[in-house]
Amino acid sequence: MNKIIIRLYKYYLTYIVALLNRLRRRRPDGKSIFIAKFDGLGDFFLLLPILKRLCDAGYSITVIGNHFQKEILEHCGLAVASVPFTADSLLSLRSVLAAVRKLRPGYAVNLSMSAWGGILVNQSRAPHTAGLLQERRWYVYKGHRLFYDRTVSYDPAPHSFEVTRRFFLDLLNLDTGGPSLDRPEVAGREVAVHPYGKWLPRRWPGFAEFINRLTRAGYRCAILGTPDEHASGGLAARFENAAGCRVVNLNSVAGLLVEIERSRAFIGNDSGPAHYAALIGKPTFVLWGPDDDERIRPLGRNVHIFKKEIACRPCRQRGETCQRGINECLRMISVDEVFEKFREQVKP
Repeated sequence: MNKIIIRLYKYYLTYIVALLNRLRRRRPDGKSIFIAKFDGLGDFFLLLPILKRLCDAGYSITVIGNHFQKEILEHCGLAVASVPFTADSLLSLRSVLAAVRKLRPGYAVNLSMSAWGGILVNQSRAPHTAGLLQERRWYVYKGHRLFYDRTVSYDPAPHSFEVTRRFFLDLLNLDTGGPSLDRPEVAGREVAVHPYGKWLPRRWPGFAEFINRLTRAGYRCAILGTPDEHASGGLAARFENAAGCRVVNLNSVAGLLVEIERSRAFIGNDSGPAHYAALIGKPTFVLWGPDDDERIRPLGRNVHIFKKEIACRPCRQRGETCQRGINECLRMISVDEVFEKFREQVKP
């Protein structure tokens, strides 16, 4: 019943309130911007350098989206306000809408393919509203044109970071710079290994052998994962008491960032943590599987991608198994080639 009520309320906000809000614009509170961003960890990490440039340019920024955003922004020392979004009940949803209506941004933008992002941008009643609507074939939602003054789509080939950078250049005439984030230097001794990924076919099957090779060669490893990830992968139990290995149970996103910052290098799958390691300049090694590396790979000055050309990449990533049943894109990457490349770049 609750879902039905929220869906009806969503339609009301889209087809009735959205039109009224476009007539009820408000004077902005200084140089300010409101950003709706509903994507995962990796996408939000890629937004951090752009947020930093906006702050440096004097913008007051509020971001709305997933609960982890506030933790990341505080850890990275960015003066960006964060509003967590929840739509699990009508009461929580109305509380979020009330918080957004209190803002007086000069610009309100939706950077995610989310109808809720468009609704919240519209609810801000900013004098300038815009939606970045990439991949229209898959994700454009009904009523999206009612929320914005302008909608923007770019060539889907460039990396998503470059797309967002161009969006702000066109919107604000501000070049937000490249994909790097300055963080305090930490002289770490361990190699951070994150062998997991939300989608199972993104997980390279060679991690156990690779970790053994590292420790035998004199490297020290920190195996990063949440308790649930460790329980699902089996690596934690295998290496919990192994010499040269430390199994890290992560209970917060800030804890993940600390472990990456204190490491001497990072290796992992196509998942969020790799993006943070790359942005802060750690030697970053990524085992690339089924997704489109041209558009969403980690970016930075010291990134090494292991990828095999395969006809079915990118797949649409449905379900918990490879569509072809063999996960060939990752199985073709050998432990030997990864270890040799790693040893060339990072000495024991």
